[in-house]
Amino acid sequence: MVDPQFTVMIVGNDDHTVEELEEATRQLRDELAEVDDVELAGVPGDPPEDGTRGTLTELAAVIMVTYYSVKTVVGGGRELKHLERRVRTVVMPHLAGILREWTQRHKDKRAIIKRPDGTEFDLTNLSEEEIRSILGHGGEQRRTKNG
Repeated sequence: MVDPQFTVMIVGNDDHTVEELEEATRQLRDELAEVDDVELAGVPGDPPEDGTRGTLTELAAVIMVTYYSVKTVVGGGRELKHLERRVRTVVMPHLAGILREWTQRHKDKRAIIKRPDGTEFDLTNLSEEEIRSILGHGGEQRRTKNG
């Protein structure tokens, strides 16, 4: 079974302003929001205090991507199997394409997928097929240092 959600973290470097990272994140969020059967939510966090620097200043946002709602899963049975097949054959390829295109347009930033089990994958220089594999629980060779 496919995990019903993952998060995407957008990371820049010291040369990026918070506004630049927020804009890049907004672009990705807007593109992901167009995918049917996907819900998005921001993951709240406290902003860094004025005058301080650290990892939070490098992170613009985290987007939680959910494939289907709990209401749909409760329906169970045939409906759930149909939805999971749709996720694998339609939704995942669409998400993988969007993520790949975004990483190509924003080569100076990183997008990292984090699965519910805590495993993280840096999408830098990955193909659409590799990203799709990660979304479908393959791709173990491309973990980040934290994953």
